[in-house]
Amino acid sequence: MTAVMVTFWIVVSTILVVSGWTLSAIHELNTLGYGVVALLGIVTGIIWLSVHNPSTPPPARARRWRAIGRRRFGRLFPAAFLFLAMLAIVGGIIHPPDNGDALAYRIPRSLHWLAAGRWHWIHSGIHTSSARLNTRACGFEWLSSPLLLVLHTDRWLFVINAISYLLLPGLLFSVFRRLGVRPRVAWHWMWLLPSAYCFLLQAGGVTNDAFAAVYALAAVDFALRARESGRVSDVWLSILSAGLLAGSKASNLPLLLPWLVAVAPSLRLLTRRMAVGCVVVSASLLVSFLPNAVLNSHYCGDWTGALPEEASLGRLSPLPGIVGNSVVLVVQNAVPTFYPVTKWWDHFIEHHAAGLVSSRRWRYFEGGRLHITNLGELPLEDSAGLGFAISWMLAASVVGAMRLRSPRAKGSNRQEPPPEDQHWLRAVRWSPYVSLLAFMAKLGLATVARLTIPYYALLIAPLLTSASQPRVVRAIWWRRLATGTFLLALVVLVLSPSRPLWPAHRALTELHDRNPNSALVERAYRVYTVFGARWDVLKPVRDLLPPGTRDIGYMAFGDPPEASIWRPFGSRRIWPCLPSDPLSYLRERGIEYIVAGSDADTTQMSDMTLDECLGLWLGRVNGTVIGRVSLDIKAHLGPATWYVIRLPVEKTELAVGQASGNAAVSTTP
Repeated sequence: MTAVMVTFWIVVSTILVVSGWTLSAIHELNTLGYGVVALLGIVTGIIWLSVHNPSTPPPARARRWRAIGRRRFGRLFPAAFLFLAMLAIVGGIIHPPDNGDALAYRIPRSLHWLAAGRWHWIHSGIHTSSARLNTRACGFEWLSSPLLLVLHTDRWLFVINAISYLLLPGLLFSVFRRLGVRPRVAWHWMWLLPSAYCFLLQAGGVTNDAFAAVYALAAVDFALRARESGRVSDVWLSILSAGLLAGSKASNLPLLLPWLVAVAPSLRLLTRRMAVGCVVVSASLLVSFLPNAVLNSHYCGDWTGALPEEASLGRLSPLPGIVGNSVVLVVQNAVPTFYPVTKWWDHFIEHHAAGLVSSRRWRYFEGGRLHITNLGELPLEDSAGLGFAISWMLAASVVGAMRLRSPRAKGSNRQEPPPEDQHWLRAVRWSPYVSLLAFMAKLGLATVARLTIPYYALLIAPLLTSASQPRVVRAIWWRRLATGTFLLALVVLVLSPSRPLWPAHRALTELHDRNPNSALVERAYRVYTVFGARWDVLKPVRDLLPPGTRDIGYMAFGDPPEASIWRPFGSRRIWPCLPSDPLSYLRERGIEYIVAGSDADTTQMSDMTLDECLGLWLGRVNGTVIGRVSLDIKAHLGPATWYVIRLPVEKTELAVGQASGNAAVSTTP
């Protein structure tokens, strides 16, 4: 059943991404275009079901699945997964998405495309975050665009991640078994690994890292299935999954290596039905990062689409990259779940190990330093990796297997594959580590633990293949640790500032009023308040605009949540602009009002502050500030001032308005 559900998800994902690019090419990225796609999909599905009608009658299937559900989810590990999944989905239902990247550019780029009826290169410049509107991979956006178009809200975009999360256990078991993990071990870890903070926190949100883990696992799983079954359809699904993996994020490209190793022996099967194979390969290329790479090369001369401030990251040397990223990856994953001493840790590092994090050897990392500070008191959706509990559970399992190794375990009766297959299987198992080294050698980004989420499952599999692992998972100490892992995951999910499942605002407001001098209460109150309002933090700015304003200029600096200005979706259009844009550019787009601001008042524009830059621009275009408001965009940056600016009315427009007024007066009896 898992294979059927994964197949359905892969096919639907492929259709949506291919439809996005195709409808854009014919300028029909609208309700009509998606309606035609949906109709064709429904008709095709009906025809397929009529041809492949299952022999088991529906009532019998229903009884069978109810029995399987009772038997499976009546046990601790699957019941714990199901409970956590339900809570994550409830959090996604009752809380709007507040992921910073999604609000800053991923949701806005979909809205820009839908407003124009096609994908297009959105106006951007060096000093804005708008470049990411154009250059980043489009996988998640093409899945979310139909939902935004039909529902006019982003409240249901979490469904993409929720579906991916529910598919994880079955895929994990299938891949682990085919990579040589014992059945008992694979069964326990298929339920345990999804409790990692990165998977759990993203299950109810719109962050676009964890959903790609399904594509990574499916690509390898279908490739291994094809080797066993000899079915060309498994090769097709593997190729489509690999394309979706590459199209979800450019940082996932190294993960194509384990897929290539796994699928290589089965590529000969493509000769069976060449025409269908060519269509599948073409679709896989279209859903991959290839279209973005071509467009990035055309518009900015670099296939990666790196921002100007990221140019130094490309000069990272392999050895410092691997060493530095390894340190960051370990620290970010091993930090305690609850870390109230984060300020003490930052102070200690800055005063006693400043050379370690700010050495010249790290100058090509993001920010010119190793990011082992500012870790936060709680795991956050924006940055969490595997997390403390799963990381130490994995370490305990590996050490426990080494200590429990015995002659009996070494002399297992399990039938071993032929020598040539053993070499190939080892290559599949360990190739993800080569992919990780390639990733770390090239990119020195701050959130390494989050960006490597699609890698984790494939990295963990070879660590669980020991013949002693079944003895480990049967040990009482291991089961107690696993129970503690589920409980920690539950607490993290409930306390998450993004989607708290407790009355955080009311409780912290009362605590803040009773303890106004408590630094801990003040910090908690500020964090939960900022996260709770981030989904629509620019509403006070939007309220300053005259009702019915359709076309709005957006002059933003830093990384603010542009999606807030678009609300309600479908009622207005936002035009990114820069201080260097001439007044004629703004008038051509019907822009009379401009929203300007940043995520902090400390944001710099070249050698000027934001206020100085806006002052010079206002003088050049003769604009008028009609309102301003101070907002907390990000908890750690402090308040930011936002402005609503009215451009001067063109003389011809003023003359037409006066003439209309005179005509109205002359005809009045």
